[in-house]
Amino acid sequence: MDLQNTLVSLAETELSMWNTLTQNGNRFEGVPREFEELRISNTEELDKIIQQHGWPGYSLPGKKARTRHLK
Repeated sequence: MDLQNTLVSLAETELSMWNTLTQNGNRFEGVPREFEELRISNTEELDKIIQQHGWPGYSLPGKKARTRHLK
């Protein structure tokens, strides 16, 4: 998977789980273990990207990755 798709996938997966939590009200019951595990996994993946490429500013993921999660 290329870097742009990786960054988009990390964001979409986390956003999807967050949307599920907020739609059924579970966000008020604390952070579920699976969401915490996803955040840790995404953080570790982002750390690897930062080590290899630096901070993924606007130019690294591209315009598609910056705006895709908002749709």
